[in-house]
Amino acid sequence: MASSGKQLDYAKHHLASSWQQWLLIGCVSLLTSSAFMTGDSTSVGEGLMTWPLWAWFGLLLLWAVCHVRYRDGMLRVDRTLLLLLASVTVMFVSFLATRGTGDERMSLNGLWQWTGFAAVFTLCLQCLRPGREMRAIVVVMLAAATTIACVGIYDSLVQIPNLRMEYFNSNEMERMGMLQQAGIGDAAVGSPTRHHFESRLQSPEPFVTFSLTNSLAGFLAPWLLIILGMIITVQRRLLSRSTIVKSLILVFIISVCLLLTKSRSAWCAVLIGAVYLAVVQFKVSRQRIARGLCLTGVLLAVAVGCAWFTNRLDIEVLSEAPNSLLYRIEYWRSSMAMVADHWLWGVGTGNFRDAYMAYKLPAASEAIADPHNAILEIWTSFGTPVALLMLSVLGIAIRRIFKPVAVNFPIRSEVSSIKIFFGGALGIVLAIFMDALGPGLIPPRVLYVGFPIFAITIYMLQDWVENGALTRVQIGGALVVWLLNLSMQSGISVPGVSITGWMLLAMLLNCEGTSSASLATMGHKKISRNQMGTILVGALLVLGTFHFTGHHPVTQSAAHLLDARYYNGQGQSGRAMKSVDAAIAADPASARAYGLKTNMLFHRLAQNLTSVGMTDYLAAMEKVKLVHANSHPLHSTLAQQCFVIYQATDEKNWLQRAVELTKMEVELFPSSAYSWGRLAVYESILGSATAVATAKHALDLNKQNPHLEFKLINRRFIELDYQAWKLQNNISINNAKSLEQLVQEVRKEQ
Repeated sequence: MASSGKQLDYAKHHLASSWQQWLLIGCVSLLTSSAFMTGDSTSVGEGLMTWPLWAWFGLLLLWAVCHVRYRDGMLRVDRTLLLLLASVTVMFVSFLATRGTGDERMSLNGLWQWTGFAAVFTLCLQCLRPGREMRAIVVVMLAAATTIACVGIYDSLVQIPNLRMEYFNSNEMERMGMLQQAGIGDAAVGSPTRHHFESRLQSPEPFVTFSLTNSLAGFLAPWLLIILGMIITVQRRLLSRSTIVKSLILVFIISVCLLLTKSRSAWCAVLIGAVYLAVVQFKVSRQRIARGLCLTGVLLAVAVGCAWFTNRLDIEVLSEAPNSLLYRIEYWRSSMAMVADHWLWGVGTGNFRDAYMAYKLPAASEAIADPHNAILEIWTSFGTPVALLMLSVLGIAIRRIFKPVAVNFPIRSEVSSIKIFFGGALGIVLAIFMDALGPGLIPPRVLYVGFPIFAITIYMLQDWVENGALTRVQIGGALVVWLLNLSMQSGISVPGVSITGWMLLAMLLNCEGTSSASLATMGHKKISRNQMGTILVGALLVLGTFHFTGHHPVTQSAAHLLDARYYNGQGQSGRAMKSVDAAIAADPASARAYGLKTNMLFHRLAQNLTSVGMTDYLAAMEKVKLVHANSHPLHSTLAQQCFVIYQATDEKNWLQRAVELTKMEVELFPSSAYSWGRLAVYESILGSATAVATAKHALDLNKQNPHLEFKLINRRFIELDYQAWKLQNNISINNAKSLEQLVQEVRKEQ
């Protein structure tokens, strides 16, 4: 009997060890995939992360099930985890308090992403253990960073120049096709959206799988510091010269890509991080640090030289730095004004861009999607309580860099490096698979370039995995780099950037832990089976709620919208409209389907201008205004559409609607010279007594804006596609003039 009991205990221990290993492999796969399937806050709000979040919540549920099944009640607990969970709880309260004031789908998707970040941190804190396992996981992420850096270098030197040549050598019809393929809706000649797209084509900065080059830099910078730490910090025993040389090669590759991004904030963050490493280790091994810094300095000089001689780096990178800082100060001033008005619960995550327009300074450069500062982004999105909780999380994290807390882990069998590397490779496949189910943003070259570079990088760092050391100094320095960069850049809502930070924080809290057979392990809490069952129910509730409020409606609506655009392009307007209605039914909270329906009905009126068609258009217009009431671009589009219908029908009620919509537009964006200018022209045609004063105000705002793409002389009265309309009036003549000319004519009417 005793023998069978021991065998049963052994079998149970073996199964428990097995599921812990598979959980770790799953965690590594999802961490790796986050580097390849990423985007900006706008794409996240539109549902980019629905499949990855489902995977993270599913893994969290599996972790809870295994704990209950095998009665393993030891949980890694830390104050940062408790504060982060409290932050997410208050975020839900903020969402409920701000519901109905913006785009509900954007807010809900953003809220679920933050819940996903909490799940990521929870799983990393439970699964990432110090020693060889953690070093192997770091190597996997370094391999991912090196892969992305190689693709970025290729993009800057080859892909972007080829795309630029193809675009500017094409005719207008071919350019419109490329713009639509890039998701540019406002593709009229002279429109700011098209101007920014063309400016981006003329700029060689890579972005790879990220939406912005600064986000790419924000991902690469912490991992560059980790490799620098391998070279200049003291290892357990001296690594072979070949390993040092291999590490220097990786430093060179990632440095070149980081230089190509021209992200000054990332450069400064890495420089400060390197100084931190050198200062901390100076008293321990001066000779080693001096040698490492010299080698690294030579490599960086070569990297700068390569970027300079390939015309990817110039003196403007430094000369434009003061202007870049001034722009950020403008963003922060406007963001603080927003905080003053919405200090308690914020404006809702995903709604910053719409809310920002009301606070945008006349001379500010662009309509930003976030305030380019992590704390301000959290503050404006969720309000003061969440901002204070998140500051507490980050404050404790910084304190732990200098004053670690001892942690003892329960003894379990170590996961082999091969399995961890397999999990990383699986992550690339997983990212491509999830991307294929969603927006399809990962370029094919990432696949055929990614796997070879990924495998080569892992092979190069085998010696470090077996014999190196991952210290608190290295991880703390990388976390400092991450925080410094996010204090000057967007990225806290970008999956690849943000998940890197939460992963680094979990590794920092665990990196100096030791294994112990003692039940009273430090940093852990014994949870009863009933308590673990409660956690299991919570994880199941999170997954179920996300599925029915996030994943299912977003994926179903996206599929119907894809069908609608296909049928609309084929001229099958009836089937296209049915698909749009199905998308609306699948996700009533999303404004995208309503917007597409309104545009389709507008273009249908161009072919058949009937009273029934106009009634349908008005109903769709009222609905899209209801679900996205604070959108300045939406009101601008609707106002221009109403004016085109007025030109076609000569019915003044359409002109009055255009005026009302534009008045709402200037209320949402009071510093827009373009909106005020169009309002002046509308009022002049309507015969309003305020037209002249409106025109003067538009011209005053125009003088305050130094950016050429926003100047009224470069804007047109109507910047949407109205070519299918057979207009009898003078819109084509007026649109041949710049908006500034039209506004000047209105000003002279007094």
